[in-house]
Amino acid sequence: MHAKHKGHEAMHAEMVLILIVTLVIAQLVLVQWKQRHPKSYNVSPLFAPLHTLTCSCRK
Repeated sequence: MHAKHKGHEAMHAEMVLILIVTLVIAQLVLVQWKQRHPKSYNVSPLFAPLHTLTCSCRK
C-alpha cells in the first residue's frame, strides 16, 4: 500500500495548502458579504434548503 503512494507527499501537501487557502478566502468573502449586504446574507439560509431540494429532485 505504501509503495503505491511513494513520492506523492508533495502532491498531498499542495492539496492541503489549496484546501486551507480556499477555506480562508471563503471565510473572508462571507464576512465581507455579511458586512456589506446583511439583508441578503440573512435571507439566503432560508432559500438554500429549498434550492438544494429542488436541484436534488431534478436528477
